[in-house]
Amino acid sequence: MIIVFILTFHQAFSFTIEEGDYKGGPQRIIKTKSATYYYDKASGGFSRMINKVRTTG
Repeated sequence: MIIVFILTFHQAFSFTIEEGDYKGGPQRIIKTKSATYYYDKASGGFSRMINKVRTTG
């Protein structure tokens, strides 16, 4: 039971962080299950957010 909870918790909150650029500026790209965030390293703020589209049917 505990192992199932840990695996579910890990999958719900897992993410990756990569280095990249957006509009010529250095970024940290944070990818989650539901969105991708671009964090501007120079200004210290988020410059872009992309929600993943979910379709049904």
